Amino acid sequence: MKTKSGLCLLEGWKRHKLNHDINYYFDNLPEYVQKVYGAFAPYREAIMAISDEVHSIGGIGTVHGCIVDINYYNHVYLNILDGEVTPYFATDMTNKIVYKNMKKLLKSSKINSGSVIENRCMLSRYLSKAKKGELPILSQSNIDRWEMPAVAQIVTDRSMYKPSRIMRSIQYMFDQKIVRIWDDNIISWENKKDMTDKLTANDKLIDW
Repeated sequence: MKTKSGLCLLEGWKRHKLNHDINYYFDNLPEYVQKVYGAFAPYREAIMAISDEVHSIGGIGTVHGCIVDINYYNHVYLNILDGEVTPYFATDMTNKIVYKNMKKLLKSSKINSGSVIENRCMLSRYLSKAKKGELPILSQSNIDRWEMPAVAQIVTDRSMYKPSRIMRSIQYMFDQKIVRIWDDNIISWENKKDMTDKLTANDKLIDW
């Protein structure tokens, strides 16, 4: 978008001022997109696999950033930095109850945002599919590296939403072929891990 102050990149309703002329972005866009795809393709594959598993047990399965919706109050969070899968219940962005694994979440009364029959069916489908090995990600959320207590844990930290918002912007590149964030350093980066770390940690990429 061209304004009186210069060229801007739109991220929803937000404007991010760009540092080069339009030809710079036309020339570098293919390489930029290719490198972002290469860095985040494995994560994209994992989050979509979680979505498929959630949908297969009767959940919504909608993906937004690092979060997959089970229903309105219950979700699964995939940590982009260490690959941990975290099921949780949330009434808002601050108040969350985190569970050790998907089974404990589905057995909790907190899942009951729908009908009792519907919720029981979701748990039944989960147990059946997990037993058959059809839920390799959701059923393995209590892997050895999990460092959470056995009981549900109340969490009020909102830091999980920052990388999720950034991933939501990157998701537009995969889903709609729209670039909503730009970092000139990506053009010269070779290491995929450095790229993902930079994108998810840089406060200057997105103005919250």
